[in-house]
Amino acid sequence: MTRRIAMRAARPSRKAARRRRGEGKRLSSRGYILVEAAVAMAVLSIGMLGIHGAMRETGITGAQARDFTQARFLLERLIVETELQPMLVEGTETGEFEGALSRFRWRRTISKVTAPPPPELLVKPPWLGRRPGAPSGPPRRFGAMRSPYLGKISATVRWTRNGRPFERTVETLFSPEKLYVPPEYRS
Repeated sequence: MTRRIAMRAARPSRKAARRRRGEGKRLSSRGYILVEAAVAMAVLSIGMLGIHGAMRETGITGAQARDFTQARFLLERLIVETELQPMLVEGTETGEFEGALSRFRWRRTISKVTAPPPPELLVKPPWLGRRPGAPSGPPRRFGAMRSPYLGKISATVRWTRNGRPFERTVETLFSPEKLYVPPEYRS
């Protein structure tokens, strides 16, 4: 019996043998690697979602910038077409652009705006009295207005992008001689 006890003591236990070979660590590290891989996948997924959202917003912002640029060109076209007409009649017109620009709508309003008269100024031309033999004369009067109003062109372009409405407006003034006023309203 003493011999058996001595042999048992000399022979290592199974747990001790596993520890020496590293098997115990492998079993526990396999679970750790699985958790580590799942966490890494979650972090990468969140990062990819963030990158996707940023790229989507970049695309939307670029498209909106193109729309604003296109709207500016369309507004300039409307204003120039209006200014090139020999006479303009007060009123509002609306319409849509054709072809690839069909999602853009426009409105053009021609109206009168009252203009306060400028103060009367006495202006002496710079050449008067400076040179010998230069023409001389009294100072000229500036400030007398022929018309108490000016004409105004207001052009608006509207469009939608991703369900959101956008609008740009441009206004300019023109001389009252181009604005048609019916004879019964002339003063």
